[in-house]
Amino acid sequence: MYKEIVINVEMNEVRIAVLEDQQLVEYYIENRSRHHILANVYLGEVKAILPGMQAAFIDIGLDKNAFLHASDMDVPPGNLDDLDLSDPENARNNKDKFETKPIESLLKKGQEVLVQVIKEAINTKGPRVSTSLSFPGRNVVIMPTIDHLGVSKKILDKNERDRLRRIIRDNRRGKTGFIVRTEAEGKDDELIKKDMEYLLSIWDEIKKTLEKSTPPALIYEEQDPVLNFLRDSFGSSVNKLTIDDELYYNKIRSYLLRNTPDSADYIVNYTNDIPIFDAFEIENEIKKAFQRKVWLKSGGYIVIDKVEALTPIIVNQEEVSDRLSICIDVNTGRYTGKVNPEETILKTNLEAAHEIARQLRLRDLGGIIVIDFIDMMNVEGREKVISALKEALKRDRSHTKTFEVSPLGLVEMTRKRVKQDLYSVCYEICPYCEGEGMLLSTQCVSMQILRILSRIGIIGAMKKPLVIEANSKVIEFLKENASEKLDEFQKKDIFNIELKEILTFSQTDFRILLEDKDVTEEFK
Repeated sequence: MYKEIVINVEMNEVRIAVLEDQQLVEYYIENRSRHHILANVYLGEVKAILPGMQAAFIDIGLDKNAFLHASDMDVPPGNLDDLDLSDPENARNNKDKFETKPIESLLKKGQEVLVQVIKEAINTKGPRVSTSLSFPGRNVVIMPTIDHLGVSKKILDKNERDRLRRIIRDNRRGKTGFIVRTEAEGKDDELIKKDMEYLLSIWDEIKKTLEKSTPPALIYEEQDPVLNFLRDSFGSSVNKLTIDDELYYNKIRSYLLRNTPDSADYIVNYTNDIPIFDAFEIENEIKKAFQRKVWLKSGGYIVIDKVEALTPIIVNQEEVSDRLSICIDVNTGRYTGKVNPEETILKTNLEAAHEIARQLRLRDLGGIIVIDFIDMMNVEGREKVISALKEALKRDRSHTKTFEVSPLGLVEMTRKRVKQDLYSVCYEICPYCEGEGMLLSTQCVSMQILRILSRIGIIGAMKKPLVIEANSKVIEFLKENASEKLDEFQKKDIFNIELKEILTFSQTDFRILLEDKDVTEEFK
């Protein structure tokens, strides 16, 4: 597989595309003016402890208090060598397997606590934090609050594991914990030592800053998000990196020369007049990433949204669950097959399994995901589809968990993410429908207005001037369909009515003025 990274640097944002065999599989947008807090370390103050949720809210100096769950506090007991701790996110995912102490026995209100952001604020929820600090380098991860030395489970050779464990054991300081990442396999001893020294220097600076700080305070700020992405993504599997900005090119090259010297030769500074994403045919793929219907090569298609095939009902415990229900429906579409229906369905489902895994990475969708594959009678066929989905998901850097086919023929899975998905980054909630995707009809809005007029009439307005301000469609509906009712109010000498069109009002906006006083909310 040929893997390359293409980076487009513009005035306000940096766009990163990951291609596998010239197909777009990952896409990230970094707003250059946006303040990122992921992996930042703060000295916070405990503001509230909620035993029923086993959580606490921490003031770290941001608009919203941070959320700290008991599972993100103490080190899991047991044998850490049995866990895949090749990166900090895997470490936290595996901590859920162990029991944790009650949060009320670990914290008290007003207590100072050093925390690290493990998930950025998403929508209305504040950031999620952990007291188990970790700082990944290119080859190793330092976990200064954990007395443990480990090697990624993905490194299988026993002699290599022993060599890497010896390096970190001989070069650690005190009881500072280190985990060797998969990328360190085969790397020179000195390169790994250099990585360890750099991470230890970060921890030293944090301790110095901590001594002179009072909560809430920022203790450590993570480096450029683009460099972080390359640190975690630009490994031996990447064949080429192309970037269209000379300053960033030099910055990235210097970073890779310091951390992965062999990789620096794979960077290309793009200087062609054709926009880089056009040259690599990425722009069209990005447009497709926002479409709810994705066509398969066979002629079938998948639909990605919240309402196709089922209506998800999420019972959400505020500030605890940030899971979004994503529904994916598979259809044969134009593909009718050549032999029999079962083979047609199997081929469509297998193709859909690979495309679904790609779309999850590309859109960076997270939470609960329900997939409605086309019904299959053959048990062997269902197993093939599940196996294909799991195999395709192995390329995903985010933590995923896939379950077997349910009695209703649905496949349930979860996908972990720590930042906003592609939709949230590029789209804003519609100010008119407030994210519902539907607007109240002109008839329903008009009936609301008439009901309010009836309530006002009960108090006996007695020929007072009344103005109805609304969207042009609503005004038109009232004139054409409710003129008799409006005339009735006037004939009863209740009030004189004026209909006034307001161009800036949405279909659901309206205002009722009685003697120039807004009485809309009073009688609504």
